[in-house]
Amino acid sequence: MHPSLAIIVPVYNAEKYLSCALDSVLSDKGEGIHLFLIDDGSTDGSMTICRNYAEKHPNVTVISQLNAGPSAARNAALAMAQEEYVTFLDADDEIEPGTLMENLEWLKKHPEVDALFYPIQTVHLDGSITGKVAYTGTTVLSKENVWEKWCMGDKSLPGYFWGKIYSRKIFEGLKIPEHLRFAEDMHLLSDLLACANKICLSPYGNYYYYERENAATQTPWTESKASNIGEAYFHRWEVARKLRISSASVIKAWRLALAEIVAERRRFPRILSKQLNVLKHERPNIRQFLSAGISIRQLFGIFRNLWNN
Repeated sequence: MHPSLAIIVPVYNAEKYLSCALDSVLSDKGEGIHLFLIDDGSTDGSMTICRNYAEKHPNVTVISQLNAGPSAARNAALAMAQEEYVTFLDADDEIEPGTLMENLEWLKKHPEVDALFYPIQTVHLDGSITGKVAYTGTTVLSKENVWEKWCMGDKSLPGYFWGKIYSRKIFEGLKIPEHLRFAEDMHLLSDLLACANKICLSPYGNYYYYERENAATQTPWTESKASNIGEAYFHRWEVARKLRISSASVIKAWRLALAEIVAERRRFPRILSKQLNVLKHERPNIRQFLSAGISIRQLFGIFRNLWNN
């Protein structure tokens, strides 16, 4: 028997795509699979679709709330879920059939692994594949390996909730930050990776992320989005500093946060001033930069950012 799994799906005005999303995971007949559909105040027919699926499938639970955003919706489901593992699906995306069952079977044999990342394909409106996160083989990373990659912004660790299966225990005491409407997944992933013992990069399966016209990643860049993503990178550095797994990781996370905050402040100078001031105050010295593998050329760029902001 596979371990039990909670699939959390926040739903807001997704009637056009919702059935395809749900069918992609309900086609897997594994025991212990439980879907949580959280309707976030939809004004279209999404709630009717959710109720229809709940009537046909005993493993579907519907939660209704006033519109409060996807973070609040996911938090509501996390508070209810009792399954061993948790995964996320957006209401307009799909998961390749078999993906979850195959990876759960692997996790059953490796209980020391607290999170599993599986492949992601980004699908354009015309059906073409515009981006991929793929793994050539099964790789298990220690916490040290994970944080070295995470603090460098390694593309093999994408900062999305989806495309991953998590042990539910690493969510204990944590909530998705509801004040963020963008990059909230990246923000919480720093906390989740701090709690994880080991993670797996799995080559099996696919998450299909569809580039919808109204998706947050497709709509115009705003001051709010810029502030949210800058805050997420700053939080990554804060968590790295608390963990202190290696000084090089902390310094690289500091550099990543500075670069992102400076880039966003060029567009919106009023934002993230508090975070920038903290980074300036906590600046590593030249010897620390060099010991972390930062080149002289990179140092010039760092100091230029500090002097000009």
